[in-house]
Amino acid sequence: MRPALGRRLLLGLAAGAGAAITLGVTGFSRLAGASTGRVLASTAPLPQLFTVPLPIPPTARPVRSEQGADVYELEQCEGKVEILPG
Repeated sequence: MRPALGRRLLLGLAAGAGAAITLGVTGFSRLAGASTGRVLASTAPLPQLFTVPLPIPPTARPVRSEQGADVYELEQCEGKVEILPG
């Protein structure tokens, strides 16, 4: 006597359910109008192009090497910067 729910049937049902969920989520996001964001127009006057030089940090030096790979230590800190000059 064969079991009512065999391995092949169970795998087929799982694959079908996974495909249905994936397609359902994709279709819902299209209907909902999901997007990654929108462009906001700035009211600030734009500066003259290329009047501020691009700041280039100094070349980082490794603190040690492990198994042929250089290891760097970076420190992240809060700062205030000017995005638009003036």
